Amino acid sequence: MGRLDSAMDVRRHDPERSASVGTREWLAVAGIGCGVFMSTLDAGIVNVTLPTLVEELQASFGAVQWVVISYLLIMTSLMLGVARLGDMHGKKGIYLGGVVVFTAASLLCGLAPAIEWLIAFRALQGVGAVMMAAFGPGYGTGGEHGRAVGRARGDGSRAWSAVCSGSMLMVSCPG
Repeated sequence: MGRLDSAMDVRRHDPERSASVGTREWLAVAGIGCGVFMSTLDAGIVNVTLPTLVEELQASFGAVQWVVISYLLIMTSLMLGVARLGDMHGKKGIYLGGVVVFTAASLLCGLAPAIEWLIAFRALQGVGAVMMAAFGPGYGTGGEHGRAVGRARGDGSRAWSAVCSGSMLMVSCPG
C-alpha cells in the first residue's frame, strides 16, 4: 500500500480529516494561484505607468523602460535555475521566500527616490516573482494530496472560464 492509498484510507475512516484536507488544498491552490497571478500581472502592469514615471522621476523614456526590462530579464533568466533549486531543496520554502522577497521589493519600489533605485528594486522584485512563478504549474502533481489539488485546480479553472465567458458575453451583447 503506497502513501496515496494510506492517505485515502485515513480519509475514508475519518470524515473530519477528509473535510480539512479538502480545505487545505483549496487554500494552497488559492494562495499559489494568487502568487503566480501577482508575478504575472506585475510583469506587464508597469507598462501603463511608464509616461507617469518619466514625469515623476524626471528620467528619459529609455531609462524608464529598464523598469520593465529588469523585471522580465531576471524572471526569464532565473526560471529554470530556481525551479531546479526547488527540486533539490523543497518548493515550499522557496515559494514562501519568494512571497517575502516580492512583497518587500514591492514596498521598496514604492519608496524608490530615483530611477536607478527603482530599476534595482524591480530586479529584486523579479527575483521574488520567479521564486513564486516557478512552482505554480507543478504544485500538486505528486504526493499524498495530488489528486485533491488536481481536483481543486480543475474546479478553479472551470469557475475562471465561466467568469471570462460571462464577461465576454456582456461586452459583446449591446444593450
